[in-house]
Amino acid sequence: MNALFCALLILSLPFAGASCGSASVQQTKAVEARPASTVAKEVVVLTTEHPTGSFKIDRALLLRPPEVLEISVTKVVNHTANPVDIFVYVSAEKDKTDSEKELVGTFSLYPADRPGKFMLSPAAAFRKFSETSKSSTAELLFEMKVGAENKPVEVTIEKPNGLDNQN
Repeated sequence: MNALFCALLILSLPFAGASCGSASVQQTKAVEARPASTVAKEVVVLTTEHPTGSFKIDRALLLRPPEVLEISVTKVVNHTANPVDIFVYVSAEKDKTDSEKELVGTFSLYPADRPGKFMLSPAAAFRKFSETSKSSTAELLFEMKVGAENKPVEVTIEKPNGLDNQN
């Protein structure tokens, strides 16, 4: 009799656990619905065929640059995990020659097939560009360099936080 009672008790444990807040049970409280953001972030997509992309910068922002640019890589397609380096420049919109662009900074994806967030300090590059450039327009230019050039890679980057002139 005791053996039968123990067997029934052991078999009923999963049912008792379900009503005691078991991890496998869904939440019973109503979750507050949050409206989805209707503002779509501007993005650039860098590929091995088109390794550059840019965002326009207000010239006034060059004179009062943000302390930090937060750059979000939101999607990476890199099945062979080739090394990926991203170079970030402030540049004249029309003229992308080396004489008309200043390096803001670089970052590498690690792991090479995963998205991430990166911080760059643009103040020195923005200041130098505003002092030396005669262009009336400016942009933040992203240039992707991949270790194995013949392998397809795609990187999606959101418009960096701090790029909008909110000062």
